[in-house]
Amino acid sequence: MKRTPLFVILLISFIVPSIAYSETNKVATVPSYRSGDIQVIVPAPTEDFVDTGYDNREFWGTFTPPENRLLGVYMLKNELDRQTINNKNSPMSRYGMFQVSRQAENQTFKKKDFENIVTIIKQQLGDELMSVSEYSEDLLKKRFKALDLDSVKAGTPLMLGQFFNKKQAYGFGMMINHKTDDLDFVIVTGSALIHVKDKMFLAYLYSTYENTESIMWVQRTTEQWTDAIIEANSPDADKVQ
Repeated sequence: MKRTPLFVILLISFIVPSIAYSETNKVATVPSYRSGDIQVIVPAPTEDFVDTGYDNREFWGTFTPPENRLLGVYMLKNELDRQTINNKNSPMSRYGMFQVSRQAENQTFKKKDFENIVTIIKQQLGDELMSVSEYSEDLLKKRFKALDLDSVKAGTPLMLGQFFNKKQAYGFGMMINHKTDDLDFVIVTGSALIHVKDKMFLAYLYSTYENTESIMWVQRTTEQWTDAIIEANSPDADKVQ
């Protein structure tokens, strides 16, 4: 594997969707998607979320950077129903996206490759990202008492730090502002690089910011969702199926 170009591609694929904001099996209870030469199983982030389905893939593709291929989108069920009725114009409080880098989709990544990519991501994102190794409710409350929301609302992304660093996954958080002619609100984003079946996948979880609990929910749920994806695609899970 040619390391440097591929690392750069994955770095862009990982970070850009957080700042910017396939084929699906519609019958299975737990969605699975074809990526390269493998099938990846992707449970919903929580039981309150549902896969939006293949019919909505074109609409959601407009929110996906050209470097990535959109595999799955998950919305809160009540918001999906409302959005369908209102022709996709209703705002969403929380949703998740599962993507893969187009140029890396057919590449094979071993454990060492994943570790090297995570190292480069840490270097690129800076020292601030590494200042928190473990999250707790007290730590979050202390750290975010002084949140500079005015800067975020002005368009400056705010790094929230490393959410988790596991053998098969790496996650971090950030806050960004979403502004259109009709809407203006802050979004908390959880981003995860996931290594399963010798492939790299990208999971993103979004929530509108209301208070520090919004950040804690994103951190907690991004990690839980990542763990569920890894477990669903483990060798033991393949044997059961």
